[in-house]
Amino acid sequence: MKKLLTGVLSAVLLISCAGCGDSKGGDSIGEYFVLDAFTENSADGAYDSEYFYRNDFRQFASDTSSIYVPEGRHTDENGVDLYGGYYYLFPSGTNMGANGMFTQNYGEYSAANPVLRSRDLVEWELCGALNGAFSTKIVPEDWISGFTWAPAPIYDEEKGLYVNYYAATSKINDGTDPNAEYPGNTGNAYDRFFIAIAVSKTPVGPYVTVTSENYYGDKDQPNLNGKVITKENPPINFRYDLGLDEYFGVIDPQPFLAENGELYLYFSRHVGSDYQGVNIWGMKMKDFITPDYSTITYLIKADYTTVTKNERWETSNKAKCELESYDIGERCPDSEIGEVFYHGGGNEGAFGYEYEGRNFLIYNGGGYENHYYDACQTISDTGPLGPFTKLPQWPGSVVGTTVWNDWATGSGHGSLIHSADSSQLFWIGNCMGNKNVTAGAQKTGRYYYLTEVFVVETEEYGNILYGNGPTNSLQPRIKDVSGRTNIAPEAKVSVTNAKDEKSAKYINDGLFVSNDYYKDWEFSAKGATEITLTFDEPRTIGAVMVYNSYAYEYAFSAVDYIEFELAEKPSWYTAASYVSKARVSNIKFSEDFIGESNTMKTGGSCLASFNEIKVKSVTVSISKRLNQTGKEIRVSDIVILGN
Repeated sequence: MKKLLTGVLSAVLLISCAGCGDSKGGDSIGEYFVLDAFTENSADGAYDSEYFYRNDFRQFASDTSSIYVPEGRHTDENGVDLYGGYYYLFPSGTNMGANGMFTQNYGEYSAANPVLRSRDLVEWELCGALNGAFSTKIVPEDWISGFTWAPAPIYDEEKGLYVNYYAATSKINDGTDPNAEYPGNTGNAYDRFFIAIAVSKTPVGPYVTVTSENYYGDKDQPNLNGKVITKENPPINFRYDLGLDEYFGVIDPQPFLAENGELYLYFSRHVGSDYQGVNIWGMKMKDFITPDYSTITYLIKADYTTVTKNERWETSNKAKCELESYDIGERCPDSEIGEVFYHGGGNEGAFGYEYEGRNFLIYNGGGYENHYYDACQTISDTGPLGPFTKLPQWPGSVVGTTVWNDWATGSGHGSLIHSADSSQLFWIGNCMGNKNVTAGAQKTGRYYYLTEVFVVETEEYGNILYGNGPTNSLQPRIKDVSGRTNIAPEAKVSVTNAKDEKSAKYINDGLFVSNDYYKDWEFSAKGATEITLTFDEPRTIGAVMVYNSYAYEYAFSAVDYIEFELAEKPSWYTAASYVSKARVSNIKFSEDFIGESNTMKTGGSCLASFNEIKVKSVTVSISKRLNQTGKEIRVSDIVILGN
């Protein structure tokens, strides 16, 4: 309903304005004419969906992972491609909360892991091969009993298979099956959590439990460790394969394909009968179903900055002797119970990313019901298996909740995904459906949200990940669908009344300030200011966004006007007189993005969308402040959507 409403609103605006002459052109007022525009930007009102999206709580999603399937991969002999050109989203279950339904029994088989698809990363539809919703097929012969968590698929180009890793509990070994490699009933289900692997020829499934036969094409062919893979036992079994005398329960497996083509698998060792905490490990894979156990490495320990291999790592049992083989770094600041950034005794939901030789390992801390279950980053310049160093809360949080920006609480466990043309990077995560610090996801459910992410250079840490969010204000739609991108960074900027001329570089850097670490990454004016963005060549545009300051102290209450110097008369302009300048005036800043006690919710902007025009320059005038006690006005960013 929301999509229909916003889409129709946008269409009506364009039709009515383009067809009414003076309605769109307006009357000339001296040197400019009034440009009709849509200027609504609220937390729940209608908006122009041609240019913007908003994170509305309308799609459940927990422990999400995502992939993009390019066009042409599945084209048949008739030229039909049923799966290409879509983004696919894989959440854990079919309901919200920890007690949601993870599997559905259909008699001869059980179905797990729903899958959704989208063209624009906003509107999603169920598309699983099983009953139109689920992707994974579990049969009675499988070792899996239930609790299918955190699916994470990847495409194996050599085999032409989608390989899906997820966490699942095994059956209880009652001693009647001599081939069973999983434990009996220890009284703790986490002792029976293993990495499950399923394969499918399509992104929507059905994914079936991996075997030597359906992966290698020969039921008797062993994997690269010499182990024949069957439905009877987990394909990766740390306790059995390594001969450990302790349980090794794991959750949240996540594959990572490095730029050099090497495959890695991250996962969390989970609390169990003989293990405390939840901590992140990783290892190299020999192929998509064969672990290289010789590389297994302890990567992230909850509440500590680093985990570093010592000289004993080469000779010790790497899986068992974690403390003997590693040196543990300093305790993280704000990591004690009761402190704002308390991440508890667990780190989970690992996701790897590589940029110009630097590896990022994103994690979530303190459990999924923690208010500050953020998507946080660690960095390594020595490879996918670290050692990794945690950053402080800010700027370490890629996408996180602050005490001022409380919209998407518990905003962790997700994945990064590039747009189809790789020009944009997004974080798809889940968050709680409430703003209450104490109310958990079990009561309110977990929902999908989208945030654009950038790599920024800092003096202190070098290149790190930076998320524009989370927000429930309008944000630019992905270029894939809108056909427009932010062209403001291509413009030359001039300003009046600047407090600091150097700060003008933040006007069109593509980032709005989302946490305290970056609070000075804004343009500062001593009072009223005019900001002009000029292009070398005329550009066609349809929307402008002026992001407010991170701090209420420097925020503006409205944009006086946005003025456009036109390069040509618009084709839709039918008024009798014409001047080459147009304005949208008095764009108020929504109170939806002003929090309690004079605080700001990040990502709020004054914006305008309109019939396309070709411009030489765009000028923004601001003079009105939210806080009347001072003079300084700050602008976090200006976005111009065009091509």
